[in-house]
Amino acid sequence: MIYPDAFEEKIGFDRIREMIKGHCLFEGGRQCVDGMHFIDQPSEVREMHLLVSEFQQILDSGEPFPVEHYRDMIPVFKQIRAAGSVIELPALLDLKQSFETIKLILQFFKREQAEPFPALRALAGQVAVYPFVLDQINRIITAKGKIKDNASPELLKIRRSLTEYQARVSTQMQSILKKAMNQGIVEEGTELSMRNGRMVIPVRSSDKRRIQGLVHDESASGKTSYIEPAVIVELNNEIKDLEYIEKREIIRILGLFTDAIRPYLDEMSEAYRFLGRIDFIRGKALFARTIGGVVPEMTDQPGILWEHAVHPLLFMHFKTSGKAVVPLNISL
Repeated sequence: MIYPDAFEEKIGFDRIREMIKGHCLFEGGRQCVDGMHFIDQPSEVREMHLLVSEFQQILDSGEPFPVEHYRDMIPVFKQIRAAGSVIELPALLDLKQSFETIKLILQFFKREQAEPFPALRALAGQVAVYPFVLDQINRIITAKGKIKDNASPELLKIRRSLTEYQARVSTQMQSILKKAMNQGIVEEGTELSMRNGRMVIPVRSSDKRRIQGLVHDESASGKTSYIEPAVIVELNNEIKDLEYIEKREIIRILGLFTDAIRPYLDEMSEAYRFLGRIDFIRGKALFARTIGGVVPEMTDQPGILWEHAVHPLLFMHFKTSGKAVVPLNISL
């Protein structure tokens, strides 16, 4: 129990929390900052100081550490726990990129060069990642998060049909447009447009009855009508049907992937808690650099001996105005 209740606010530690949060890369790290609490076990405090100290060494070395694509996937895992639920495509890309980041972090600490960081290595050694998860994701989507044509034999077949129909529509539309130009129905240099997902020809509204078809839109002035020729309507309907079939197949593919990873969601959640903790440790190390923080020597006895101590908030405030804080020696 800490007395008084507003102890953190009285010493300014609530502002320290916010500053450390500012160094965190994602919500997982910021949640760890919120979870900081008073600890009366010296061994725990020593371990935490050691982790931050080791990360400070990484920062000081200038060695590149993975800091991209930190994502909190635990809320997504909660959503897809129920049987029949399906991970959405944007979330799948987030999972791919963040899981690759976790893998890179683990590889960073497994190298021989990481021997000076035993505490961080031990922390990373507790994390399990499943290669099949990334293998499955990379089989399904591209680096930009688009479903690959060969994600399934059926999808490949559907997309080939789509390409074929779209090519036929384009060829016929170009032919109709050229004929309309020759007949003076549309002006030279007119190009095909898209309206409501359909390829259309811009025609003067006064001539719109000279091309048989459906009027999909009009210009703001009403002088131009956008017509889908009747001979193209059926082809476009086929394309629309294929697009719906394509969407259903993509949902089926994502559903199969979701079913495959569902038994491993607990272990995967632990990997993201590790990512949050690494972000938290990094945030503290970055904050420590801004205040010139050092690792204190811990004692198991009740008492403190601070030499040349300065309040970090006062130090930072004075630093911006070019002033120096008068340090204190405190013994209790």
